This record gives sequence, structure tokens and C-alpha cells, in this order.
Amino acid sequence: MRVYFRHDDVLDISHPDPFPYYKKISEVFKEFGRPDQFIHIPTLVVEDIQTWPHAVAYLKAQVDAGEVFPQLHGYRHIHYDQLPLEEIVEHLSKSKKWMQRVLGVTPTVWYTPWGAEDENMKHAAETVGLSLQGVSRVLKTRDMLARLNKPKYYPFESINEQIVMFHWWDKDICNRLRNILEKLVIFTENPDN
Repeated sequence: MRVYFRHDDVLDISHPDPFPYYKKISEVFKEFGRPDQFIHIPTLVVEDIQTWPHAVAYLKAQVDAGEVFPQLHGYRHIHYDQLPLEEIVEHLSKSKKWMQRVLGVTPTVWYTPWGAEDENMKHAAETVGLSLQGVSRVLKTRDMLARLNKPKYYPFESINEQIVMFHWWDKDICNRLRNILEKLVIFTENPDN
């Protein structure tokens, strides 16, 4: 079983220092020690994250340890569906190069801000070797908990390969994630119950 945890807006500049929140969330995933099953995907706003060198160093260490699998959210947190193709390609290329150079990871997915999706964005993503992922296939943490609390109605197949999206500022996110991960461990060990 694999469940992907899309952690949007990681280390954005809307908060004086979001790093402590990111670190707490990362520690929740570390408690369960299953990075190959419960896949923590920080989606990065590349311009913002460069504001926090200490956070970049921590993220790089996580990448090197195989604890996280960062992907791209954008160079800026903007409405890419309102930009011309050339500008989108420029943002994606610049972001991808930064992630390769600094984190040693090549992103493969563009998890778009606000889940925006259009043909122009899709074409831009394909131009730089990314697949575009909006929010049409994701569950919020509350929805995932609802499924895990009713395994009779949501069998193993409905949980496997699911994408769960959350933000670091979601109310009580650490406890909610811990609850989901605990239930997933039980579900993984006893898929028929």
C-alpha cells in the first residue's frame, strides 16, 4: 500500500518563519518510519523557500535520507492559468533547475497552486518534463479519516495510491496526520478488517 501526502505551500513567506511547523509535520511522518508507504511530498514554492536557508538545509538532509520526495508547486504562488505559455515555461524551468542544483532532486510533478489546470499549463508542464496535477484526484485529511473510519465502505483499493492534500496551517494538522497514519498502519497490517 502507498498513500501520498501532498504537503502544499511548504515554507511560504506568508508567515514570519514557517520552518517550525514544517519540522513538526516531518517529525510526525518520521514517527511511523515508512517513507516508502506513507510518502511525504512537500510541494515547493521555489522563490519563497529560498528565503529560509536553514529550512533548505533541513529539506536537503531529508531528501538525502529518503524521508521526503519534494515536488514543484511553482516558482511563485500565483495564478499560472493567467500567464502566457512562455512565462509559465520559464518559471517551471527555473524551479526545476533550482531543485536539481540545491536539493539534488528532479521534480516530475507540478502540483499547481489552487489546483489550477488548463491546456496552456499542461503544455508548459510537458515542455519541461513534468506532469500536471491539480486537485481533482486528492482527498483532504478529513475525507481520508472518514474513509479509514469506515473500512466496510471504503476497501483497501480505495485507499491504496490515494493522494491526501494538506497545508501546514490546517488546524490541528499534526494530530490529524498522526491519526491517519495510525489507522493506515492498522489497515495495512489487516486489509480485510
